[in-house]
Amino acid sequence: MSCYSFTKVVDADTTIFNDFVEPIVDEFPPRYKEMVVVQYVDEFLKALPEVKTDHDLQLMFDKCAKTKMVRITIAYYNPDEEDLEPVLEWPSSPVQMKKMSRMKKMRSPTT
Repeated sequence: MSCYSFTKVVDADTTIFNDFVEPIVDEFPPRYKEMVVVQYVDEFLKALPEVKTDHDLQLMFDKCAKTKMVRITIAYYNPDEEDLEPVLEWPSSPVQMKKMSRMKKMRSPTT
């Protein structure tokens, strides 16, 4: 699995899921057979819900309407090489933190 960190300005009132993900995938192209996984940090629930639809995207924007800011994880994984284990909650122990760091190793955009 590989992840990217970047800053992006988005119009929450007019954005649909495909229009949100497509420019990111264009800027950070996946490798052969890689699938994209989009998650965001839900500060209130201390969770990382996955965003798969327009409805999920709007819920994400609604939860962040007060701060007008959201932390998003865009990750790629190859289903032929690894099982997808999205991070569903914040790590609360050193063991969980190690597991998360192994799953979320960073990849530079040039590789």
